[in-house]
Amino acid sequence: MTAALIDVFLALGVAVSWLGAAALLRTNSPFDRLHAPGYVTVVAGFCIAVAVIVSDPLSAQALKAVVIYIALVSTSALLTHAIARMLYIRAESRDAR
Repeated sequence: MTAALIDVFLALGVAVSWLGAAALLRTNSPFDRLHAPGYVTVVAGFCIAVAVIVSDPLSAQALKAVVIYIALVSTSALLTHAIARMLYIRAESRDAR
């Protein structure tokens, strides 16, 4: 049962990653392209972290998976905001010319 659950979460993580890659290719605007990596980071990262926790609960490995997931989510939000702000400033400077 545990192995099947691990396989399901890993498969979901991979499927979400491929879906995010396809969404990245399908969008036109740079602002729209920012959504795909954020989605992949949050959802696929969660699935992979849960698979690690299910495989070896109450261990250092599970704790590291949780810490890495929290770091990924927090830095992803910060980087997405910084990139969006840079794109907005660049678009504003082009409109001013």
